[in-house]
Amino acid sequence: MQKLIEQCEKQVKTIYENFDASHDWQHIERVRQNARLLMEKEQADALIVEMAVLLHDVSDPKYRKPGEELESEILQDLDLTAGQAGKNKGRDRFGILQRRERCRGGVN
Repeated sequence: MQKLIEQCEKQVKTIYENFDASHDWQHIERVRQNARLLMEKEQADALIVEMAVLLHDVSDPKYRKPGEELESEILQDLDLTAGQAGKNKGRDRFGILQRRERCRGGVN
């Protein structure tokens, strides 16, 4: 799990280097700290929470180029395939993106 998170961090950091101060790496660290505090109180899959934290603003409309699907590209690079979902339900690309959208209020 840690290796996946570190690989995702590396890719996400390069993206956030191009964002303004409202969405720099410190923003991710603040969101991560809040998420970890919530995980102390709530049951949650730590991998999904970490991925959601890292990916939650990668495709922010303020920065995204038309047609970019950076979250999907990153998750594909990490090889979170549907085949793994049998053992780790919801940890595939679709499951992580769906949860990220729920956090944003985009999926009910």
